[in-house]
Amino acid sequence: MKKIAIACALAICAFPFAKADEPAKAPAAAETQSGDEAAIKKTAKKFFTAIMCKGDIDTAKKYMAKETAAMFDALLSLGGPEHVAEAKAEIKKQAKPNAKFSVNGVKIEGNKATAKVTMTVDGESQTDDASFVKEDGQWKVAIEKEGAKKGKSKDKDND
Repeated sequence: MKKIAIACALAICAFPFAKADEPAKAPAAAETQSGDEAAIKKTAKKFFTAIMCKGDIDTAKKYMAKETAAMFDALLSLGGPEHVAEAKAEIKKQAKPNAKFSVNGVKIEGNKATAKVTMTVDGESQTDDASFVKEDGQWKVAIEKEGAKKGKSKDKDND
C-alpha cells in the first residue's frame, strides 16, 4: 500500500495533466493576458523545480490549487499518517536535480489556463499539458481528478 501511495503521488507530479483540445479564446485585454501568462510560467517553473528537481513537496504545494493540494495530501497518506514522512523522503530521493523546464503555449480562458511544459533531463525531453486555475488572484497548478485517476491506475498496474 505504501508503494502505491508514493507511486500515485509521483504520478500526479510527473505530468498526468488533462489535455486541452479547445483553442483558447482571445482575452479582453492583451496586456492582462501577458501579465497572466508570465505569472503562469513563473508558477509552473517554481512548482516543477520544487517537486521534480528537489523533491520538495512542501514548497511545491505552495504552487498547487487548494483541491490539488488536498488530493496530493490524501495520496501521500494512503499508507497511514506514519508513512507520510517516508513517502516524502522517497519523492525527494527520486528527484532529478539536473532537470530543466520550459513553459510555452499558454492558453488562458477566464480563470483557467493550460500550458505546454517541457522537462529535459540528460538530453531527453518530454512535453505535456499542465492545467492552472486562478485562486485568490494567483495562478496555481491544478491537477484534475481524471488525470490523477489515470496516473493512479497506471501505477497500480505496474506494482
